[in-house]
Amino acid sequence: MKKDGSLHSGHWERIRHKILSANASTFTEAEALEAVLQFVFTRGDTNEIACRLLKHFGNFSNVMMARPDELTAVDGIGIVAAEKICMLNKILDFYRLNEAQRCKNEVLKTPADCAKIASKILANLRKEKMYMFITNDKNILIKTILLAEGEESEVRVNISDIVVKATNYSAKHVIFAHNHPNGTQSPSSADIKFTQRAYDMLRLSNIRLIDHIIISNGAFYSFRSSNIINEFDVEYVKNYGKEQ
Repeated sequence: MKKDGSLHSGHWERIRHKILSANASTFTEAEALEAVLQFVFTRGDTNEIACRLLKHFGNFSNVMMARPDELTAVDGIGIVAAEKICMLNKILDFYRLNEAQRCKNEVLKTPADCAKIASKILANLRKEKMYMFITNDKNILIKTILLAEGEESEVRVNISDIVVKATNYSAKHVIFAHNHPNGTQSPSSADIKFTQRAYDMLRLSNIRLIDHIIISNGAFYSFRSSNIINEFDVEYVKNYGKEQ
């Protein structure tokens, strides 16, 4: 039986109208994915491919975070289409980072100030990422830098690179921010160990780490509010015998 092209046309028109006029919270995963695929496939019915992708990966986020080689395992997705989907995800990352860059010149004095900016780029991500906010001597944000991105549970960051990047932008203070996709705000032992090592290395270069924010499940954790940064202050003076 010949497929009714006008029926599909009406289906897409309904989705297009909904996405242009409604709140994002009202979209279904299938509708959102069909819309994404309209940018990947300029012709044809994307409904069937969207359904196959959702069945294979389980949800919209997993589709968008998949690698090209994983996407091509789904019937109808070739390497060109897979790369386009991955490019769209990278563009969304750029949008988040751009949102943070728009906050340039804001004053970051309190943990809440830092968490507000961090949430713009880290909320609801499926994989862990770490950013560094660079501020001047008046705590004004001058640069946001993506330090690393990793799998669902960890990122690996080179502390020497952090010091170089901070120095290149004449940082007086820095704030770290990363997300926990698993929904736990509390820092891991690895988070604390990394932060203390970074604190020491930065301070030896006359740069203060003033906070480390963890974003997860709509909330945040602050190393400063939890008194951990103060403990680093004491430990630093004890180890290096001087106050800078």
